[in-house]
Amino acid sequence: MVPIIYNEDIIVSHLIAKHCLCLLDEVSQRDYNKVGIFSSKIKCLALDDYETKFCGGSKDNTMDAAVGISDYQNNRKVNHRLLLVELRLDYQSSRNLDKSSLVRKIKHSKDLLSESRIAPNSCFIFSEEVAPKAQSWVRRFAREFSANWEVMNPIQFNAFIKFESDMPYQPENDLDRIKEVLYECLKKKDLKNFFDNTRYWRTEALKYRNQFKLLEFEAITDTLWNIWKSFDIAAYSSDEMDILESEIEKEDLQILIGRYA
Repeated sequence: MVPIIYNEDIIVSHLIAKHCLCLLDEVSQRDYNKVGIFSSKIKCLALDDYETKFCGGSKDNTMDAAVGISDYQNNRKVNHRLLLVELRLDYQSSRNLDKSSLVRKIKHSKDLLSESRIAPNSCFIFSEEVAPKAQSWVRRFAREFSANWEVMNPIQFNAFIKFESDMPYQPENDLDRIKEVLYECLKKKDLKNFFDNTRYWRTEALKYRNQFKLLEFEAITDTLWNIWKSFDIAAYSSDEMDILESEIEKEDLQILIGRYA
């Protein structure tokens, strides 16, 4: 999994930056009176400002902001692009979402930024309370129209976008300890604890993925898979139930990893 990091250069050097450059947190403060929920490092193009002040249009026509991002490979930024961001921090329910409005906002924002490369996914940010319901609604609609949309709350967004200073990534969990415990179970042929520990860390990895802590998700699942890919149940048990449980655990792990593989 390639880390996604913030890229300020493509924002400050953009042709329209002189008209609408600001902090993403300033957009949040202006539109929702919420301060300090986004990193003070993240600058953006405030598309609503540009649309209303210089294009004579309405802010309802555009996404709120465009944020510069890149992939981070071999200690450098590659694949530079703009991520379209829409803040919906005051929404109390997903019922107020309008499909045609969202499609129009994305299309018009891409038209405004036609000289730039736009990320295929667009980001909608809701409050922590509303985000889960909005996520279900948006994903159903996105699948229907083959759109690539992400719904997050502010905490998840801050976890999703890393900074160059965060690299190389240092896992939150002790991966060596995870391996040590699992290998100790195999050494003792303690399949119950081997399966239990695998399920525990698989569940933890899923939590990190849902929080958009994708590098931690990858660190844990890679650790598990490096053990499971060479695990042969026949070396430990001939019991049919053990064999079945082993097959289920391995398949569940493969499915989990496969989503972002």
